[in-house]
Amino acid sequence: ADARRRVDGRDKVAALGDLGMLSPLVSCEAVMSQAKEGIQEFPLSNLFGSETYRTSGQKVFSRPGADMTPPSTPDAEPDETLWSAMVRDHGILTSLVVQGRILPALELIRLQHQFSAALLFDLCRYSPFIPSGHEWTWARGLLHGLDGDFVSAVCVLVPQIEHVVRVQLKQAGAHTLVTDERGVETEKGLSALLDDQKSIEVLGVDLCFELKALFTASQGPNFRN
Repeated sequence: ADARRRVDGRDKVAALGDLGMLSPLVSCEAVMSQAKEGIQEFPLSNLFGSETYRTSGQKVFSRPGADMTPPSTPDAEPDETLWSAMVRDHGILTSLVVQGRILPALELIRLQHQFSAALLFDLCRYSPFIPSGHEWTWARGLLHGLDGDFVSAVCVLVPQIEHVVRVQLKQAGAHTLVTDERGVETEKGLSALLDDQKSIEVLGVDLCFELKALFTASQGPNFRN
Protein backbone atom coordinates (compact mmCIF):
# COMPACT_ATOMS: atom_id res chain seq x y z
CA ALA A 1 0.00 0.00 0.00
CA ASP A 2 2.83 2.40 0.83
CA ALA A 3 4.57 1.67 -2.47
CA ARG A 4 1.38 2.36 -4.44
CA ARG A 5 0.77 5.57 -2.52
CA ARG A 6 4.21 6.89 -3.43
CA VAL A 7 3.58 6.66 -7.19
CA ASP A 8 -0.17 7.21 -7.34
CA GLY A 9 -1.23 10.26 -9.35
CA ARG A 10 2.29 11.35 -10.24
CA ASP A 11 3.27 12.37 -13.76
CA LYS A 12 5.29 9.94 -15.86
CA VAL A 13 8.78 11.15 -15.04
CA ALA A 14 8.07 11.67 -11.35
CA ALA A 15 6.48 8.22 -11.12
CA LEU A 16 9.60 6.62 -12.60
CA GLY A 17 11.79 8.54 -10.18
CA ASP A 18 9.67 7.42 -7.24
CA LEU A 19 9.78 3.83 -8.50
CA GLY A 20 13.56 3.98 -8.51
CA MET A 21 13.63 5.31 -4.95
CA LEU A 22 11.22 2.81 -3.42
CA SER A 23 14.00 0.81 -1.80
CA PRO A 24 17.53 1.94 -0.88
CA LEU A 25 20.63 -0.05 -1.67
CA VAL A 26 21.13 -2.99 0.64
CA SER A 27 23.78 -2.35 3.27
CA CYS A 28 26.61 -4.86 2.85
CA GLU A 29 27.58 -4.39 6.50
CA ALA A 30 24.02 -5.12 7.67
CA VAL A 31 23.76 -8.24 5.49
CA MET A 32 27.12 -9.48 6.75
CA SER A 33 26.10 -8.89 10.36
CA GLN A 34 22.83 -10.77 9.87
CA ALA A 35 24.63 -13.67 8.18
CA LYS A 36 27.16 -13.90 11.02
CA GLU A 37 24.34 -14.01 13.57
CA GLY A 38 22.65 -16.82 11.64
CA ILE A 39 25.87 -18.83 11.48
CA GLN A 40 26.49 -18.39 15.21
CA GLU A 41 22.89 -19.24 16.09
CA PHE A 42 22.76 -22.37 13.93
CA PRO A 43 26.39 -23.60 13.74
CA LEU A 44 25.51 -27.20 12.86
CA SER A 45 23.86 -26.15 9.60
CA ASN A 46 27.20 -24.78 8.41
CA LEU A 47 29.48 -27.62 9.50
CA PHE A 48 28.66 -29.57 6.36
CA GLY A 49 29.35 -28.58 2.77
CA SER A 50 26.67 -27.56 0.30
CA GLU A 51 26.20 -27.62 -3.46
CA THR A 52 24.02 -25.60 -5.81
CA TYR A 53 22.54 -27.05 -9.01
CA ARG A 54 20.66 -25.50 -11.90
CA THR A 55 17.43 -27.10 -13.09
CA SER A 56 19.47 -28.64 -15.93
CA GLY A 57 21.48 -30.63 -13.36
CA GLN A 58 24.62 -28.53 -13.77
CA LYS A 59 26.52 -28.00 -10.52
CA VAL A 60 27.32 -24.29 -10.38
CA PHE A 61 28.62 -23.94 -6.82
CA SER A 62 30.21 -26.09 -4.14
CA ARG A 63 31.11 -25.02 -0.61
CA PRO A 64 33.16 -27.13 1.82
CA GLY A 65 32.21 -27.48 5.46
CA ALA A 66 32.72 -24.36 7.52
CA ASP A 67 35.85 -23.60 9.50
CA MET A 68 34.30 -22.44 12.78
CA THR A 69 37.50 -20.82 14.08
CA PRO A 70 37.16 -17.03 14.34
CA PRO A 71 38.89 -14.88 11.71
CA SER A 72 42.36 -13.53 12.48
CA THR A 73 41.16 -9.92 12.18
CA PRO A 74 37.70 -8.43 12.72
CA ASP A 75 37.62 -6.86 9.23
CA ALA A 76 38.83 -9.97 7.36
CA GLU A 77 37.23 -10.78 4.01
CA PRO A 78 34.19 -13.09 4.29
CA ASP A 79 35.00 -16.77 3.80
CA GLU A 80 32.91 -19.06 1.57
CA THR A 81 30.46 -19.93 4.33
CA LEU A 82 29.81 -16.33 5.28
CA TRP A 83 29.66 -15.16 1.66
CA SER A 84 27.14 -17.89 0.77
CA ALA A 85 24.97 -16.87 3.72
CA MET A 86 25.17 -13.23 2.67
CA VAL A 87 24.09 -14.00 -0.90
CA ARG A 88 21.28 -16.20 0.40
CA ASP A 89 20.00 -13.53 2.79
CA HIS A 90 20.27 -10.88 0.09
CA GLY A 91 18.17 -13.05 -2.21
CA ILE A 92 15.44 -13.39 0.42
CA LEU A 93 15.41 -9.64 1.04
CA THR A 94 15.36 -8.90 -2.69
CA SER A 95 12.35 -11.18 -3.19
CA LEU A 96 10.47 -9.39 -0.43
CA VAL A 97 11.27 -5.96 -1.90
CA VAL A 98 10.26 -7.02 -5.41
CA GLN A 99 7.00 -8.68 -4.39
CA GLY A 100 6.01 -6.18 -1.71
CA ARG A 101 7.11 -2.85 -3.20
CA ILE A 102 8.43 -2.82 -6.76
CA LEU A 103 5.79 -4.94 -8.50
CA PRO A 104 2.76 -3.29 -6.80
CA ALA A 105 4.08 0.17 -7.67
CA LEU A 106 4.96 -0.85 -11.22
CA GLU A 107 1.49 -2.32 -11.73
CA LEU A 108 -0.14 0.98 -10.75
CA ILE A 109 2.25 2.99 -12.93
CA ARG A 110 1.37 0.82 -15.92
CA LEU A 111 -2.34 1.37 -15.28
CA GLN A 112 -1.95 5.15 -15.13
CA HIS A 113 0.67 5.78 -17.84
CA GLN A 114 1.90 4.65 -21.22
CA PHE A 115 5.58 5.10 -21.95
CA SER A 116 7.32 5.58 -25.27
CA ALA A 117 10.86 4.71 -26.28
CA ALA A 118 11.37 8.38 -27.18
CA LEU A 119 10.60 9.56 -23.63
CA LEU A 120 12.89 6.95 -22.12
CA PHE A 121 15.60 7.89 -24.60
CA ASP A 122 15.41 11.51 -23.47
CA LEU A 123 15.72 10.45 -19.83
CA CYS A 124 18.71 8.27 -20.66
CA ARG A 125 20.29 11.04 -22.76
CA TYR A 126 20.31 13.37 -19.76
CA SER A 127 21.55 10.74 -17.33
CA PRO A 128 25.26 11.05 -16.40
CA PHE A 129 25.14 7.34 -15.53
CA ILE A 130 24.53 6.11 -19.10
CA PRO A 131 27.48 6.30 -21.54
CA SER A 132 27.01 8.23 -24.76
CA GLY A 133 25.83 6.07 -27.64
CA HIS A 134 24.01 3.57 -25.43
CA GLU A 135 20.87 5.61 -24.77
CA TRP A 136 18.62 3.76 -27.22
CA THR A 137 19.68 0.37 -25.89
CA TRP A 138 18.88 1.42 -22.34
CA ALA A 139 15.57 2.94 -23.47
CA ARG A 140 14.52 -0.27 -25.20
CA GLY A 141 15.50 -2.38 -22.20
CA LEU A 142 13.63 -0.13 -19.78
CA LEU A 143 10.57 -0.13 -22.05
CA HIS A 144 10.55 -3.95 -21.99
CA GLY A 145 10.58 -3.82 -18.19
CA LEU A 146 7.80 -1.22 -17.99
CA ASP A 147 5.74 -3.44 -20.33
CA GLY A 148 6.24 -6.40 -18.00
CA ASP A 149 8.53 -8.30 -20.38
CA PHE A 150 11.24 -8.90 -17.80
CA VAL A 151 13.06 -11.63 -19.76
CA SER A 152 13.69 -9.25 -22.66
CA ALA A 153 14.60 -6.45 -20.24
CA VAL A 154 17.23 -8.61 -18.54
CA CYS A 155 18.71 -9.74 -21.88
CA VAL A 156 19.11 -6.11 -22.99
CA LEU A 157 20.10 -4.38 -19.75
CA VAL A 158 22.47 -6.82 -18.03
CA PRO A 159 25.26 -6.38 -20.64
CA GLN A 160 24.70 -2.62 -20.41
CA ILE A 161 25.26 -2.71 -16.65
CA GLU A 162 28.57 -4.49 -17.24
CA HIS A 163 29.52 -1.79 -19.75
CA VAL A 164 28.65 0.98 -17.28
CA VAL A 165 30.85 -0.60 -14.60
CA ARG A 166 33.71 -0.89 -17.09
CA VAL A 167 33.36 2.75 -18.20
CA GLN A 168 33.25 4.02 -14.63
CA LEU A 169 36.38 2.08 -13.70
CA LYS A 170 38.24 3.25 -16.80
CA GLN A 171 37.39 6.86 -16.02
CA ALA A 172 38.80 6.34 -12.53
CA GLY A 173 42.08 5.04 -13.96
CA ALA A 174 41.55 1.31 -13.38
CA HIS A 175 43.10 -1.20 -15.79
CA THR A 176 40.23 -3.16 -17.33
CA LEU A 177 42.19 -5.18 -19.91
CA VAL A 178 43.77 -8.63 -19.72
CA THR A 179 46.78 -9.37 -21.93
CA ASP A 180 47.52 -12.95 -23.00
CA GLU A 181 50.92 -14.46 -23.81
CA ARG A 182 50.72 -13.19 -27.43
CA GLY A 183 49.99 -9.63 -26.37
CA VAL A 184 46.31 -9.73 -27.32
CA GLU A 185 44.23 -7.53 -25.03
CA THR A 186 40.67 -8.40 -24.02
CA GLU A 187 38.25 -6.68 -21.68
CA LYS A 188 37.69 -8.16 -18.23
CA GLY A 189 34.27 -9.60 -17.50
CA LEU A 190 31.96 -8.26 -14.84
CA SER A 191 33.18 -10.68 -12.18
CA ALA A 192 36.79 -9.60 -12.61
CA LEU A 193 35.81 -5.93 -12.73
CA LEU A 194 33.91 -6.16 -9.45
CA ASP A 195 36.79 -8.05 -7.80
CA ASP A 196 39.07 -5.11 -8.56
CA GLN A 197 39.56 -3.03 -5.40
CA LYS A 198 39.07 0.07 -7.52
CA SER A 199 35.41 -0.87 -7.93
CA ILE A 200 34.76 -0.25 -4.23
CA GLU A 201 36.33 3.21 -4.49
CA VAL A 202 34.28 4.07 -7.58
CA LEU A 203 30.94 2.38 -6.89
CA GLY A 204 30.92 2.01 -3.12
CA VAL A 205 30.88 -1.18 -1.07
CA ASP A 206 27.07 -1.50 -1.00
CA LEU A 207 26.58 -1.24 -4.77
CA CYS A 208 29.50 -3.61 -5.38
CA PHE A 209 27.91 -6.18 -3.09
CA GLU A 210 24.50 -5.74 -4.73
CA LEU A 211 25.98 -6.23 -8.22
CA LYS A 212 27.95 -9.31 -7.14
CA ALA A 213 24.99 -10.90 -5.37
CA LEU A 214 22.65 -10.37 -8.33
CA PHE A 215 24.88 -10.67 -11.37
CA THR A 216 27.98 -12.79 -10.76
CA ALA A 217 27.70 -14.91 -7.58
CA SER A 218 27.15 -18.58 -8.46
CA GLN A 219 24.98 -19.02 -5.36
CA GLY A 220 22.63 -16.25 -6.50
CA PRO A 221 20.61 -15.68 -9.69
CA ASN A 222 23.87 -14.98 -11.58
CA PHE A 223 22.09 -12.84 -14.18
CA ARG A 224 25.30 -12.07 -16.07
CA ASN A 225 25.70 -15.72 -17.04
